[in-house]
Amino acid sequence: MPGVSQTPGGGQTIDPAFAALAGRSLNLPSASNGECPLTTAELRSPTEPFTIGDGPVYTSGVGSSSLLNLNTRGDWLVGTLSWTADRSFAEKALVRGERIDEEGQMSFGLTRPTFNVPDRTAVELDPALELPRASDVAFAWSAEVFVKSAGCYALQIDGEDFTEVVVFRAEPGP
Repeated sequence: MPGVSQTPGGGQTIDPAFAALAGRSLNLPSASNGECPLTTAELRSPTEPFTIGDGPVYTSGVGSSSLLNLNTRGDWLVGTLSWTADRSFAEKALVRGERIDEEGQMSFGLTRPTFNVPDRTAVELDPALELPRASDVAFAWSAEVFVKSAGCYALQIDGEDFTEVVVFRAEPGP
């Protein structure tokens, strides 16, 4: 559940920032007639991969053609996405998404060896819990994306004062 974290005594607390973001409606585009309204991938820095989105949080892992390559894992197709943020980014953000060209599941899992099954419907981006970065990007997070079939998918990234929607295709990789 978004916004839930463990306390030292083993109980759960709900982070009000994530709870508020999770309460927002998803406003995703539709993909009609087989057309997937892809978000254009760009190189924002020579030291970073292609990203999609207008910021302050950018999605990467989709390459120059806005395509997420998937591998089979049990009953799921799985790929890895990452998010980076501008240096000025100082708030929490929540990533949610779904397939937009037809019905289809999308779930997320942490990219750690012990988390190899989908265990969440959203990814919490918290500057206090970012991955170490050697480049000039301020923050970075990563998660595995689990889908049941190839298709057109959209993510909505909500922050306190912004909402960003990005669209990509997900297909089995080479």
